[in-house]
Amino acid sequence: MIRSRKAWDNEASFNAQDAHGANLAWAAEIAPLPPQPEAARPTAPAGPAAPEQFAFIGTKPTDGGFALQWHLNGSRAGDLDLRNVWNEATGRGVKIGVIDDGFDHRHTDLKAGYRLDLDRDFVGRDSDAYFAGGNWHGTAVMGMAAGDANGSGIVGVAHNAELVGLRVGFGAAGTLNQFVDALRDSAKTDVVNNSWGMGGVFSDNFDNPYFMSAEAALKATVDAGRGGLGTVQVFAAGNSKAAGDNVNFHNFQNSIYTIAVGATDQNGKTASFSTPGAAVHLSAPGVNVVSADATGGAGYVAGDAVMVSGTSFAAPAVAGLVALMLETNRDLGWRDVQEILALSARKTDTASSLWVTNRADDWNGGGMSHNSLYGFGLADAHSAVRLAETWTQQATSTTLDSVSFEARPGAALRDAGRWETSFSVRRDIVIDRVELELDLKHGWIGDLRIGLVSAEGTTSWLLDRASGAASSLKAIAFDLTTSQFWGENAVGTWKLVVEDARAGNTGRLDWFRVNLFGDDETRNDTLVYTDDFASLGSQAARRVITDTSGRDTLNAAAVSTDSVLDLTLGSRIAGHAVTYAAGTAIENAFAGDGRDQVLGNALANLLWGGRGDDALSGRAGADTFAFGRNSGNDRILDAEASDRVLLTDGVALARIAGSVATLSDGATITAANGWAWQAAQFQQGDLLFA
Repeated sequence: MIRSRKAWDNEASFNAQDAHGANLAWAAEIAPLPPQPEAARPTAPAGPAAPEQFAFIGTKPTDGGFALQWHLNGSRAGDLDLRNVWNEATGRGVKIGVIDDGFDHRHTDLKAGYRLDLDRDFVGRDSDAYFAGGNWHGTAVMGMAAGDANGSGIVGVAHNAELVGLRVGFGAAGTLNQFVDALRDSAKTDVVNNSWGMGGVFSDNFDNPYFMSAEAALKATVDAGRGGLGTVQVFAAGNSKAAGDNVNFHNFQNSIYTIAVGATDQNGKTASFSTPGAAVHLSAPGVNVVSADATGGAGYVAGDAVMVSGTSFAAPAVAGLVALMLETNRDLGWRDVQEILALSARKTDTASSLWVTNRADDWNGGGMSHNSLYGFGLADAHSAVRLAETWTQQATSTTLDSVSFEARPGAALRDAGRWETSFSVRRDIVIDRVELELDLKHGWIGDLRIGLVSAEGTTSWLLDRASGAASSLKAIAFDLTTSQFWGENAVGTWKLVVEDARAGNTGRLDWFRVNLFGDDETRNDTLVYTDDFASLGSQAARRVITDTSGRDTLNAAAVSTDSVLDLTLGSRIAGHAVTYAAGTAIENAFAGDGRDQVLGNALANLLWGGRGDDALSGRAGADTFAFGRNSGNDRILDAEASDRVLLTDGVALARIAGSVATLSDGATITAANGWAWQAAQFQQGDLLFA
């Protein structure tokens, strides 16, 4: 990220790879729709069907393929948890860019939303990204993100989004300029899917002058896209776990500007092929999922739909989810999207030994959990959209802060030894990601474990005994990244650790730089709770909130069960009693989909009941009661003249009849104490500026 020092003897060769073809490392397994036998596809086995976990609520699409789309229809525990999200968000008005090998934009599931006026072909250098023979990958990817719910075929996650195809070539048909141009052009869209990557270990190296233009293109999209809020860049993590690959061997996947997505099966378990690493952001369904196929027998199979596996198809599921979030809240910055996806991802495969819980304090009462196989967990549409709707921050490139430490230790790495060094950070930053730049030589890289220990004591291994092609390398001149410190404070003493875990070779660490990225500490904290608190709340420390400064928010909008959010006496969230340490003062509270009670304190509170029929009370102070779409029939227990009612998400005041106010979507707000509402108390606005 911060460039200075590496010399290159020659340019790297360019070999972009998609998810099919004999010469491609990310070999997604392609299969027709059932009854193709499972044994014919060497994908990760799906295993027995898990029981339904997240019941689909609302009108189900009538498209014939929807019944087969377990990742959407609520029939499996490992699905995206759409529940009632499509009742309110389908991606309308959001542009999804797809950088891939071409698109059958005449397909019945793509043509309605496809923007012929915006697509581009960077192979043929023209304005039509229609696919050419054998290039079917992009059509299936695009269908996952936003296939049309039109009564036939398949459905995408954001089925009313607009689609922008940006065609590039893979393998010998591709050049770096194609990808750089496509990335730069993608700034005209809101979210971009990239189901491709570079072959070879440490090949896409942004320190190499050959690839610097690619990083510059990515940075340009997050800096300037969406009017400065930033275009969101989603990348497939890769399908080369079995070959020893890691997202930290690829700067496209581990860049701070991108979201790397792993793949899971219907039980929420990692796919056997999904490339791991400390920079994987989250995972999504990518095993035996059904999407669109090029029509008329021109695609993978004879029909117009296909069953596919690969992170190539998990990534567009997340891109579609981002479209739902952006429809819900168009004020989100690209960094807000990254944070919400991290906070809302649900913990899966809890038996895995690779979960690292850090020492942040704003996720379910404590530290965030990250796993090199899953990232922060499994993408959860319901939780992500609820958090997006109630998000009161804005994090963009202009608010991104960083601090760095650099040293030239020239340190000998002893055979089977351990080397470490400490350094201090004084900049008060709440961390998103940490990047480690290295110039290191060793007789066998596969012997090494390279990690960072944060000021708060969390250890993250950015390289852990590399296998496959990386193991026999003799040097690392590359930037590694970790997300495992997300939410921690940077201030204090850090360590860089290099362990030689096997005898036989020695090495030398010539230079390193650690770059910490995040936000200035403002003391205005948002404490997020999700349905995961039902299990995490068994930990006593997570049931106590301590926050004595700033304007703080208790956000339980992602909790689907009944909550009591009492800012004076203590709360009850996901079945657990939550208390406040002495001196704690919380100003704002957001509830979720249950029949909730939201009760303020003596401060000026902002209170949100969310879905369901809720009871709210500001107690003392001049309070703001906020309502969005489908807020139900709510009661305000102690309404008075100093209170304000904020209407968001396009909801308006329809009429007032004494103590009952009716909103434009039919929801009602009743002053239970008999207060007669005044029209002047109702304002339309935005939570960001509340």
